[in-house]
Amino acid sequence: MEIDPSEPSPAIPRPPRGLDRSTSCGRTVTLLTIFALFNTGCYASRSAPANAIQRSIARQEVKHGERLLVEAENAEAEAVFRRALKFDPRNSSAHAYLAKILAKKGEDERACEHYREALKYTPDNVNYSLGLGDCLSNRAMTSFHRQRLFDAAVKSYRHARSQDPKNFSAALKLGICYRRMGAYDSAIKTLLEAERLNPVSARVHNELADIYKDIRNGDTALVHLRRSLQIDPDQPAVQEKLRNRKKTTPLAQTPAFAHD
Repeated sequence: MEIDPSEPSPAIPRPPRGLDRSTSCGRTVTLLTIFALFNTGCYASRSAPANAIQRSIARQEVKHGERLLVEAENAEAEAVFRRALKFDPRNSSAHAYLAKILAKKGEDERACEHYREALKYTPDNVNYSLGLGDCLSNRAMTSFHRQRLFDAAVKSYRHARSQDPKNFSAALKLGICYRRMGAYDSAIKTLLEAERLNPVSARVHNELADIYKDIRNGDTALVHLRRSLQIDPDQPAVQEKLRNRKKTTPLAQTPAFAHD
């Protein structure tokens, strides 16, 4: 039987006409990779893990997205991370980057979904836990489910601290979350722990000053405002707070900085 060389073999699937032989990240895809993709399906399903080729392509897409973020091309980066998840729905980095982009856009609920997916596959990542806690805490501020969301945020921050007990950001964020909840005793305790981790953080003392103001302990609030300005004198808002406190509160004989 004579074979016409112009006719393709029916046993080998042909890629669609016009298929670019390079991925969006500029890396050349070999003919073997193209052949494998068209035999196994380009995208992974949520019900089954991605194969080695799909995971590799997803990782390349994530690297491409990272470069776009450096260039502040957030919209394009978002599309790239979404494409990465089509190849590998279990890629934690793609979920986390997408969550970060959504959070910056104020879409905290959708960001929470992607942070949870990221933590499902990489549960010990401190930054993912902190990102989830931030989104939950922000949502709680304007939600009817305030207490439930704050409780979830506290759980996420505490998980981060369990993974890295010396992480200053985890202690600070947990303390701020307690303050937002009105759990002032827990907030003070946690913020003082944060201060021990980073003694030169003005933010810690600003938060403590606000708490003591809320619980009508003006003298201690003044102590923390002064300490904050000792650490960072270039804080016009804190300087204004200090002037206002001096006008309304009799000055006690207090040291430059002290707390229990």
